[in-house]
Order: sequence, then structure tokens, then C-alpha cells
Amino acid sequence: MRFCGEVTRPAWHTPTRKLLDFLLLFIKSGRGVFTLGENSYEVAANDLFWVPPDKLIDMRGESPSMTLSFVHFDIQFDPHRSNWAFHIPGGTTNLTSYQMLMHPKIQSQEIKALDGRIRSYNNRYVGELVDILIVESIRGQPYTEFCLSGLLAQIVGELLRGKQGILHQDNRHVLGLEHISDVIRDQCHETLSVGELAKMCHLSTSRFHVLFKQLFGCSTRTYIRRMRIRKAKELMFSSNKTLSEIAIETGFATVHSFSRAFSKEEGITPSTYRQCGSRRFAAEVIPRLTISNP
Repeated sequence: MRFCGEVTRPAWHTPTRKLLDFLLLFIKSGRGVFTLGENSYEVAANDLFWVPPDKLIDMRGESPSMTLSFVHFDIQFDPHRSNWAFHIPGGTTNLTSYQMLMHPKIQSQEIKALDGRIRSYNNRYVGELVDILIVESIRGQPYTEFCLSGLLAQIVGELLRGKQGILHQDNRHVLGLEHISDVIRDQCHETLSVGELAKMCHLSTSRFHVLFKQLFGCSTRTYIRRMRIRKAKELMFSSNKTLSEIAIETGFATVHSFSRAFSKEEGITPSTYRQCGSRRFAAEVIPRLTISNP
């Protein structure tokens, strides 16, 4: 991974440019028009957009506000090329002098087929993985490069899986299951009944379990726990609330149950996570936020 982030901005435009690496964007809200090569796409919430290197890309956000997460990365790592993270400004279409840093041509036909707007059954899950990658990058703990590489491999695998599709008879349930993921994300602090969530999709509990795991890669209860922990991570970095306050706000009965769940998911205690992440966030990440662009 070269660099990543999340941005919210008013109507915006990045003039035509070429990149040295791959770029994946996940649109969280808003709408826009992205042009890749000769093809223009209208993009909206839950769309993914894949940009290969050395291809003309023009991006325009047309709504009053647009939020997206992004990651620049290399599929083939080269220590003399891949460690170079530089924002290519809009209007830069001649990269002749940077050819030694250009990502080599990809031979995989499957990866070559990833191009432009992606609308698959598992877009939301890929977006969640990008968010996890961003948080892991911010933490910058020892051996983070291995975690990021694994997450990128998982993201590419899910994109290819999504392109292959799911059983036709199950397609009609995708929108309902995506709505359930929104409900869980917004209400993860509350007591959620899997049976009631299944009824919202007009599915039996057993069928709901199968399709939810197929779509999001984990059980419903695991997804709820992860959303609670994700919210807790955000509060750790964005507020001065105590861990007890964060535990209650994210739906855990006590700080001890929160600590157990967090340690099981992350491998370290919440206090250790907060201490380690905050130091690097303050020293390295905050100064870069003013120039982070996809």
C-alpha cells in the first residue's frame, strides 16, 4: 500500500491525470462522474471504482457533499518503486520522466478485467475492508506492512469474487441485506435481534445467516461486534471519552465485556490500542491530513 485515507468534500473536480499505481475508491455518500479512458460513469453511494496505472482518469464530485475512502497500492511490490508515495496532481498526463516508478504491466486477465465502476453484491463488504485497512495504516504498529498486504490481497480477492457474482436466485436479497448492514452500523449500540433482522428481509433466520455470511464474510453477530469495535476505535481517536464511556456508548454492558471483545478481535487491549495509535496519529498522521487526496 502506498497511501490511503477518507475525505469529505463539497463539489470538487480533479482534472484528467494518470497514476503510477492502482487506485481503489469506495463512495460512501454523494454522487459524481468519473471518466476512465474513453468511458464515463455516474458514481453514487456504495459504488467502487478501480483505476489502473497509466490510464487517463478524470474525477468530479457533483453533489453538495461527497465522502469516499481510497487506497493507492501496488499489486507487485518492488522496494525501489513501491515505497514512493506521491500525489499526482490533476492535469498531469505525461509520466515519461517517472517511468522507472510506474507499476509494471499486469499479466492476470482477471485483474485486467477490473476497470472503472464496480457494482457487485459484495461492494459494501469491500468498503468495510478498505476502512479496516485505513485504521490499520493510521495505527502504524510493528509488522503493519504484513497486515496491509493481507488486507489488500483480501480486497482484490473479494473484488474478483464479486465480479463472478452469486447465485441468481439470491440476487434479489442483496439490497435488503445491504439495508440491514446500514441498520447494524447505525444501531450497533442497541440490542439487535438476528430474528428481527431476518424478518426485515423476509427471510428465515437460517437463510438469513447463510446469505449474510456470503455477502459480508462473517456471521451477523460477528458483524455487530465488529461494528461496535469500529465505532469504539473512532471514539478513541476522536474524543477524550474514557473507555468505560466508550463501552456503554457502543453497546457493551461493561468496560470488562468491551475489553474482552476488543482483545479477541484485535489481539490487544483497548488501552494499549489507544496508547499506541494516539502517539503515531499525533506525530505523523495529523500533519499529513491537510494534503491527503485520492
